[in-house]
Amino acid sequence: MGTEVGTLPWNFNDARHCPSLSIAKKIVPLSELLLPHPAQKAILEECLMAIESARERIAQAEASMELMKESWHLKAALEALMAMRGFRLVAAMITVE
Repeated sequence: MGTEVGTLPWNFNDARHCPSLSIAKKIVPLSELLLPHPAQKAILEECLMAIESARERIAQAEASMELMKESWHLKAALEALMAMRGFRLVAAMITVE
């Protein structure tokens, strides 16, 4: 098999030569996952709802902390800490308090 200089004798876009590519093409959202038993699907849906509920509670807590920040007596220290790289609101408020 003749190849030009700088080319490889296989195609990286071909799943036969790059197994990770075939895995990546098969990724589906968990909500669309086909499971062999209906009970497994029900449990998966419960877990996904719990995750979404937790995300909503976290967003509500962060929104409340954002509102509280404006009138907080430690606002200056909080903003100084948040100016440092890697400190977001929740971590900074916990650290300052």
